[in-house]
Amino acid sequence: MNLSVIIPTYNEADNLKKILPFLVANTNQNKVEIIVSDGGSSDNSIAIAKSYEVTVVKSPNKGRAAQMNYAATLATSEILQFIHADTIPPKSFISDIETAIREGYIAGCFTYRFDSNHLLLKINAFFTRFNKLWCRGGDQAIFIKKTVFEEFGGY
Repeated sequence: MNLSVIIPTYNEADNLKKILPFLVANTNQNKVEIIVSDGGSSDNSIAIAKSYEVTVVKSPNKGRAAQMNYAATLATSEILQFIHADTIPPKSFISDIETAIREGYIAGCFTYRFDSNHLLLKINAFFTRFNKLWCRGGDQAIFIKKTVFEEFGGY
C-alpha cells in the first residue's frame, strides 16, 4: 500500500516541529509520501517543512479544504491521509490503515484525545469512539482511497 500524508498549513511552524519528526521517524521503513500544502504562511512553516525533505507546495488558494484538495491532485499514492499539523497519529497508523483497507474499508479515521484537562475537550474526544457523522473531525487523521476522494470531488 502506498500512502500520501497531506498536511494543510498556515503559520504552523511550532506544530510542524512536532509532527514532521514524528512522521519521518515512523514512516522511514514504509513507502509514504508527505505533502505539506501551505496557504501562505508568514512564519517559518515552509523552511521547517523543507528541512525535513518532505514535499512542500504553496496552494494557489488559502483555506484548509482548498489546500488539501490541491495537495490531493499532486499525491502519487493510492491512499490519502489528511492530518492537521497539530495532530499526532498513533505510531501504528500505517499498519492500522493497511489493515482497514485490506478489510475492505474505503475510508476511516482515528479516535483522539487532547493534551489538555479541559472538560469540553475530554467530552469531544470521548465521542470520537462512536461511528456517527457528528463525531467526526479533521483532527482524526482521516484516510480515504484516492479514487473515492476524486469521485466525491474532494472537500
